[in-house]
Amino acid sequence: MHGEQEKPPDDLLEQLKVLKQANRKAEREIGRLQKAIKQEKTIATARANQQVARTQAQRESARYLNLLLANSRSSILLLDRGGRLSYFTEYFLRVSGLSKEEVSMRPVREVLARFLDEDAYHAIEQILDEAAQKSETFVRELWVSRRVVNLSEEVEGDDAAADPAAGPGDDDDDEQRQKYVINVSPMFNEAGENEGMLLLFHDVTDLERAREEAESANRAKSGFLSNMSHEIRTPLNAIIGMTTIGLNAATVERKDYAFTKVKDASTHLLGVINDVLDMSKIEANKFELAFAYYRFRDMIQRVGDLMRFRANERDQRFTIRVDERIPALIFGDEQRLSQVLVNLLSNAIKFTPEKGLVSLEVDLLEVCDEGQSTDTAQHGVGDAPSPTCTLGFKIIDTGIGITPEQQTRLFQAFSQAESSTSRTYGGTGLGLVISKNIVELMGGSIEVQSQIGKGSTFCFTIRAKAGDEALFEAERSLADDGLVNMDLSSYRVLLAEDVATNREIVTALLEPTGLSLHNAENGLEAVESFQADPESFDLIFMDVQMPRMDGLEATRRIRALESFWAKKIPIIAMTANVFKEDVERCLAAGMNDHVGKPLDIREVLRKLQEYLPLVELSSEDAAGAGAGAGAGVGAGVGVGAGVGVPGVPGEAAAPGVPGETPAASAPGDSAVPVQR
Repeated sequence: MHGEQEKPPDDLLEQLKVLKQANRKAEREIGRLQKAIKQEKTIATARANQQVARTQAQRESARYLNLLLANSRSSILLLDRGGRLSYFTEYFLRVSGLSKEEVSMRPVREVLARFLDEDAYHAIEQILDEAAQKSETFVRELWVSRRVVNLSEEVEGDDAAADPAAGPGDDDDDEQRQKYVINVSPMFNEAGENEGMLLLFHDVTDLERAREEAESANRAKSGFLSNMSHEIRTPLNAIIGMTTIGLNAATVERKDYAFTKVKDASTHLLGVINDVLDMSKIEANKFELAFAYYRFRDMIQRVGDLMRFRANERDQRFTIRVDERIPALIFGDEQRLSQVLVNLLSNAIKFTPEKGLVSLEVDLLEVCDEGQSTDTAQHGVGDAPSPTCTLGFKIIDTGIGITPEQQTRLFQAFSQAESSTSRTYGGTGLGLVISKNIVELMGGSIEVQSQIGKGSTFCFTIRAKAGDEALFEAERSLADDGLVNMDLSSYRVLLAEDVATNREIVTALLEPTGLSLHNAENGLEAVESFQADPESFDLIFMDVQMPRMDGLEATRRIRALESFWAKKIPIIAMTANVFKEDVERCLAAGMNDHVGKPLDIREVLRKLQEYLPLVELSSEDAAGAGAGAGAGVGAGVGVGAGVGVPGVPGEAAAPGVPGETPAASAPGDSAVPVQR
């Protein structure tokens, strides 16, 4: 029919259909390829980022490794397969004194031959050979004497360059030698092939010397303890033996002889113990001096009398020369200065043979007028400024002498010139180090000059203030008057002491004074005895270490009682605890004073003199003390009134409780002295 559109052939339609399908397939493939490309880009980016991060980490790791090697206190060397130095730390260059050019890619044996002494070189050479042969790690400790020969300045025929043993390496001085821990290890790659060798030199010299010093100190202390055992047992043997002889003796003369020997041995044993205690104070930095005024020539005379007796026993000549310009009165620690002199003079006599000479010379080296107030007013001897004197002491002997090497150890603790010295001559080995500390605390120094076979001279100086002897004598006479024929029969003292022998000793020593003693065997018993009748006791002697209740707690309990007299009664520690911190604990507990054991009877009497005079009370305190308290007004019994405050008749210092300051009486108040 005309006007109708013709249909396309079927084959064209089929082709069109195929083309559409192919197009869709191509689109899908394009999409897949685009996705794959995108994934590849992502992976590539990730890999690139990982590589960057890995490179940064490697650089950071390399930086820290370089810092580690640069700051290492060990010498680290890396060798290639040919035994040449391919790497070395800066520390190795510093300790060897070589430059990079002298070391880099040089054969290690050539470098070490110029760096080490002969023995060390051959030892390390052997280690290198064994490590190479066995492919094992070797570790050795080795003392090395370092020396350096400049590789760039070798001279033909120069033995120093050719011979590893020549040069400074032969120096035997320990200060020039170093101890190393040497580690030699083969280096293997991932395939197990040997790539070279690692050498590590670790300096352990300081550790080794510290170990040697510690071992030396331990040996010295072990020897000291062994020596101390001998020094303690020897007088103990004399004490026990002579006590037995004295008890069995039939005559008084024989008994007196035995007990005199017991006293001498006891004094020696006390000296040994005091040396140990002094040394412990020195090591704890708690060694202190007790300053007071004393008559210098009297002290020299006492020391001289003691030393002259010992010198006469050994048939030696002993002389003393004292500069006439030295002031009669000196402000210092008389006991400690005597201790130094006795130590040095005893050594001089001990190490000087019979018919030898021992001399003590004392000179005034310098007088300094300070022109300002000094401690004199504080200590009660004059108010004017005192000049400071420098005194020089020489102890000269014609004894066996001391070698220079021995002199270096002379003032060290726990040591003597030789270990055989203690066996031959005895002694603890502490006297000189204690003397040195005492002298230095007195502002001086000590030194020794000696020749073997010719003798020794010990010289030391001290600084001390001079005092007014007239005022000193006046005060001492007032203080000592009460110690002569003391009558304490009107006083009663509570003695708290757990050891029966100690109670017996105190009772016997104080028996001539007529003092009445009431004994308590422990702190609890002391508190109960005082609480039962406080007014019956005038003073308490209190031991510290006691069963059931110690002296410190007993003192606190007494001070806490309601009684008026519990707050005022003098309590004096009487104990073997004599360190400064022990005294401070006693005072902190409420005690007034301290007396150390073994007891010095004159010290005990001085404490009684100080604390037993009439106690000054205000009218208010007197009213609280009870109606019967005024019975002793003006009595002046025994040591008498006025001893507590020298030069002021009728007045005395109230001991009081530590830390309390008595209030001054107001005008019109009457001070009522109450005898306790």
